[in-house]
Amino acid sequence: MSEDVIVGIITLILVVAIIALVIKQANRKHVPPRFPLLEEEIIIFESDAVWLKSTFGNKIGRMYLTNLRLVFSANPNVLFMVLFGLLGFLLAKLFTKKKPAFEINVKDIKTVQRTKYGLNKNVLDITDLTSTYRVSAAKKFMEPWQNELAKHATILQPSF
Repeated sequence: MSEDVIVGIITLILVVAIIALVIKQANRKHVPPRFPLLEEEIIIFESDAVWLKSTFGNKIGRMYLTNLRLVFSANPNVLFMVLFGLLGFLLAKLFTKKKPAFEINVKDIKTVQRTKYGLNKNVLDITDLTSTYRVSAAKKFMEPWQNELAKHATILQPSF
C-alpha cells in the first residue's frame, strides 16, 4: 500500500469519528448538571440553550427545568481552551463557576412568551418577579419548553 492510500484511510476514519461525535452531542438526552441539586429535586426537562444576556454578552450552556426551579448552567469559557490548548482546558476548569448563570424558582415565573431576537425566531422571554431572561434553544425544543414551563409554573399566565 502506498503512503497516499494510508493517509486517505486515516483521514476518512477521522472524518467519520468527528461526524459521529457531532451527531452524538446533538442528540444527547441527559447531561449531568454542574450544580448541586436541592433535596428532593428532580430534573424534568433539559436542553442546550443560549442565554441572550446582552447584544455581545451571550452565554452558551444548558437549561434545566426541575420540579423546584429553572436553571441555566453556562459552559466553561471555550476561549481559554482554543487559545491555550491543554493549559487553557485546565484554566477553564479552574475559573469556571460551579454555580448556575441564573436560576428562577418555578413558582416565581410569571410569563413565558415566544419572541424573536434579530433573525432568530426560537427565543423564549421568561419573566419572573424581578427580571426577564431571554433564552434561545433549538427549534425542536421550543414547544416542549413552553409546554413543560406551562405545566410546572404555578402562576404562569399563558401568553404564547
